[in-house]
Amino acid sequence: MNGPSAIEPLVRIIGHRGARGLLPENTLSGFRFCLETGVRWLELDILGSADGVPMVAHDPQIIGAKTRRADGQWLGGDTPRVADLTQAELRGLNIGALCPNSPEAAEFPDQASLSQAAIPTLEEVLALAQSHPGARFLIEFKSDPRDTALAASAHSTLEASIATIRAQGLAGEVCLQSFDWAILDAADQIAPDMARAYLSLSEHPDRRMFTAYAGSPWFGAARDDVDPTDLPGAIHARGGEVWSAYHQDLTRDQVRRAQDLGLLVYAWTVNTPGAIEAMLDLWVDGIITDYPGRAQRAVLNRGRIAC
Repeated sequence: MNGPSAIEPLVRIIGHRGARGLLPENTLSGFRFCLETGVRWLELDILGSADGVPMVAHDPQIIGAKTRRADGQWLGGDTPRVADLTQAELRGLNIGALCPNSPEAAEFPDQASLSQAAIPTLEEVLALAQSHPGARFLIEFKSDPRDTALAASAHSTLEASIATIRAQGLAGEVCLQSFDWAILDAADQIAPDMARAYLSLSEHPDRRMFTAYAGSPWFGAARDDVDPTDLPGAIHARGGEVWSAYHQDLTRDQVRRAQDLGLLVYAWTVNTPGAIEAMLDLWVDGIITDYPGRAQRAVLNRGRIAC
């Protein structure tokens, strides 16, 4: 593959936590907005409740600046973990706005504030496919191999989530994603018919957190077999379908290597117009973004097709 004529012109635009730049993250309102504006792919995060229900939430420990109680007061102090609350308790929280003057609000100044938005279940989000048959779901399982309790919860939540996906008849419309490759290895065993996306964040001196380095626990049981300079090769060896990489870690040679192996390459989280253009220059297959409208315009301007 040496040029655009040899590469698939389709680009998957994937709404990150819905459309987080415009609407509260991981809410039904945000997901509906994406689908109603032509964004077929929804990225969402999964954590298990205390009673074993797959809930659509990103942060294992609830962030007070994103969450209000039923009385309208922002959560403060030592907030609970998702895994310590039941589905009913989680549903009683309001995630429809960001606390004014918080760092979270400063990061997304254009995000709308809703009077009410409950934490949805995976079942509720998947049900959107009934009214939007073209909907596709990139489902990230939040885990951390260094946190025994969180990793154990992620494995049990994976099984419950797969059962929910099958109950809705959507095995072919989902892709299962995680930074914790052990979760994806487990998914391969219990749901080999569901696509898998392997998330990575490469080691860098300016980063406090990264997952892709020699001997990393994020690579799972086969960590010693993974060459962090050839993640596409490692993902291909595990039978994965997608390499989901931090956008600043990608080069044209790496994208070409992955695509030559038959992998799709998704870039995350790509928000600025310049970064979106850079990813299109690399011919990635998918752009995960908080601002899907920006990606739609960039793709259209290049004469490519958003899918």
